[in-house]
This record gives sequence, C-alpha cells and structure tokens, in this order.
Amino acid sequence: MKPSLVPNPTVALPPTAHYRVRPRDKRTFLTVLDAHDLFSVEDQRCSAVSVQRGADAGSIVIEVEHPFRQGLIRERLTCAQGATGLRATSLDRVVLDVEHVERRREHVDFSSRTIPLPEALYPEVMLPFVLRWFPFDGQLRSVYAWMNDRFVARVYHEQVGETTLDLPIGKRRAIEFMMYPDFGDWVPLGTVLTKLSKAFVPKYRMWFEPHPPYSVLRFEGPYGPPGSVEIVLELERLEG
Repeated sequence: MKPSLVPNPTVALPPTAHYRVRPRDKRTFLTVLDAHDLFSVEDQRCSAVSVQRGADAGSIVIEVEHPFRQGLIRERLTCAQGATGLRATSLDRVVLDVEHVERRREHVDFSSRTIPLPEALYPEVMLPFVLRWFPFDGQLRSVYAWMNDRFVARVYHEQVGETTLDLPIGKRRAIEFMMYPDFGDWVPLGTVLTKLSKAFVPKYRMWFEPHPPYSVLRFEGPYGPPGSVEIVLELERLEG
C-alpha cells in the first residue's frame, strides 16, 4: 500500500486543546526511558496543542507544548496545502529546563531536497494531530513517520470502531484508530510472518471526535518511535 498525503483540512480548524498527560498504565516494552521519570500523575499542568493558519498563504501550523518534570518541550510543525494534500515543510523543536533556559534546539527543513525524503511524510509525534483529516471511512491507509533524516518508517492506521470515553472534559463519543509500523520495510519477513508480526509490533491508539473539527480526544502509546516513553494524553478542555 502506497503512503498517501493527508488531505487538506476542509472544516474549521480545531480550537486549542489542553491534555492531561500521564505514563501509560502498562508499558508494552521495557525501554531505557520510563515515562514515570518524565511525567507525574500528580502534575496538574497540561500539554497544549493549537492548530492555526500560517503566515504563508495556504499553510497550516500545529504547535505543541509539553511540560514535564524537569522542563518543557515546544514543537512547531508547518505544513503546506497543495493540490494533492498536506505536505510537511518544517519542524522546530526547543527543549527548556525548569528555569526556562534553552537546552536544545532543532530545525528541520522538509522542503529541502538535500536528503530525498518521501512525500507523504510527517513527524511521528505530530501524527495524532494530522491524521484527523483523513476520512473516517474504515479504509486502511499509510503514511511515512519521520523520526530523523536517517530513520523514516511507513506506518499503517486503521479504524477500529466507535466508543464512549470518560475524559477529564467529560464523556465523549469517539472514533478509535490504531496505528502501527510496517516491520516489512526494515526486514523482509514474507507475507505470513508479516501478518503474524502485527500482533507484536507496538501499537499507537488514537480517539477522534466523530464530527468537525475532529478534535483528538485521547492518545495512548509510545510518544515517538517504538521504544519511546509510553504515555496517555486525555482531553481536559478546549479554548477558542
């Protein structure tokens, strides 16, 4: 299945969303980093996600801010709307310590052809906030998840069903999706082993509002590539 661009948003952009963040109750894998070392269930601070029109005509900007025990991460993804869909053009990431002193900065220019990255590519941490614009039609789809310029993986996402979530914001109807990497892109497993491996690959689970503006209601899984800290994001409130 060929990865495809996320469609351009055709509805009003979602309001700023604030999420409670906590470690996943049960980790899928034993990894070096533990989400409990980064996030505390007692911490009342929320992550914030905003989506807005950019300064350039037709651009969409997604900004994410995650407070954690020892600092803060801010990420900004800019995408361009085109005739065939939404293309990632740049990513900016800043890490601050508890005193808001900058400790790390990263800028990625996806529009540069210095490294020939594939077209339907989006940073893996932004995928929950980008995939909402695909139709909720039950079709299996795929995109490329960018971790860095030397680690790009195809991931599938499929609609699981509809449910009711009990969230900090209250009860909400939700469309559930599951996302998982294609190990066949890395190791030639063959058809039978590829199907069997699906039961063991790390799963990312996302729940979306079933009607416009398709807000992300919940996310559960590794926040980043397989092996990353595993967290739960749950919607607390909407602004705007």
